[in-house]
Amino acid sequence: MFTNTNIELKIFKFIEVFRTIIESMPIHVSCPECSSNKLQYILFGYRSDGMISLIQKGGFLEGGCVPAKNKWFCKDCNKTFYANTKIPSAYCPKCNSFLTPEDINFEGEKKVCGNCGKSF
Repeated sequence: MFTNTNIELKIFKFIEVFRTIIESMPIHVSCPECSSNKLQYILFGYRSDGMISLIQKGGFLEGGCVPAKNKWFCKDCNKTFYANTKIPSAYCPKCNSFLTPEDINFEGEKKVCGNCGKSF
């Protein structure tokens, strides 16, 4: 069983690795409104020290607790948009997995993990 500290440590480690991957991979995404490539990836989930640190460093934008389909923010025209990059956008603490928007189902206001079927 995971404690909050263990989960936060796992999330922090993942986010640090994730940031390194994002910064080094050639993601061919541009804004559909203005064609800019000055983008920020939107992170969804509960705030943790690791998440706050990444947001403060400027590489990511905070999207709130409930994942949304739009996961990119354009710094030039301030629009958010969806681009299918298969990058995780939420974390399910029930099965300890990171989810893409396609892995998340909604039942009213509840998010349901596509992997374990439990709400989180």
